[in-house]
Parts: sequence; structure tokens; C-alpha cells
Amino acid sequence: MRLAAFQMQARAGDIAANLAMIEAAAVEARSQSADLLVVPELATVGYGAGTIIRDLAEPVDGAQVARLAAIAAENRLALVAGFPERDGEAVYNSAVLLGLDARPIVHRKCQLYGAYEKALFAPGPAAPPLTEFGAEWFDPLEEAVRGQVRGFIERLEGALS
Repeated sequence: MRLAAFQMQARAGDIAANLAMIEAAAVEARSQSADLLVVPELATVGYGAGTIIRDLAEPVDGAQVARLAAIAAENRLALVAGFPERDGEAVYNSAVLLGLDARPIVHRKCQLYGAYEKALFAPGPAAPPLTEFGAEWFDPLEEAVRGQVRGFIERLEGALS
């Protein structure tokens, strides 16, 4: 598995601009044969956007996650991205895992840091065990990782002989 990490200077409150940056990063990641792209916490709205984050928060089936899913599908890679998730009156600092033709998996941050996060977000529940995510995600990922490890060991053995 080839992993790409994108460090971005998100534009506070500008979802369209931030999604465009994520899309450009996905195109670049795929051109470098990445299988998974990871973007920052609250990448769709910008971590430092302040109280406007509450107004920009959307449910998992909202436009932000839909666009992220389309970016993942268009570039044939998995994508992990942070977004503000609204569930009723509660707003969560969430991350979504998308791609590989599987259902989106959302994690709500449970350890909120400092007064800023605690004022904006509800804490999520403790993280579920990975086995709850299901084989549709982890079987292909596990096989990709095993292949990478096998290749690394073969190269290492060749270098040592």
C-alpha cells in the first residue's frame, strides 16, 4: 500500500476552496500511485475557522462528504478527511474514511483538546474496535500491506546477501 499525506493551509470557512485543494492533492497522490490519501483534521472548513464551524457542519450524508467520496472515486483511492459533522444539535470533530467501494466510516473525536475544541464540539464515543469496520475495508488493505512488507523483506535480503 502506498500512502500519501497532504499537509494543507486550509482557508477558514471556504469549503469550496478546501475541497479543490483536496481534489488537487488526490490527483497528485494518484499520479504517484498512492492507494490512500490522508488530509488534516477539519480539512473541509479549516481547523481555525472558529464558531462558523458550527454553521458549516453537515451530516455524514451532506455535501462535504459526498464531494469527498466523489474525489476518492474519481481518483481510485481511499481518502481519510476531517470535517465538522452535525447530528441533530450536536457537532462533532469527525474524520471519514472513504473509497474502495465500501460504506463511509466515520470516527468522532473523543479526546477534545483545550477550550477551543470543547466549546465547538461534542465529544464522540470511545473508538470502536477495528473489527467493527468489516472485511470490505480491511481485507484489501491487509493484502496490500502484506505485499509491501514482502517486497521490503525481499529487497532487504537482497541487500544483505
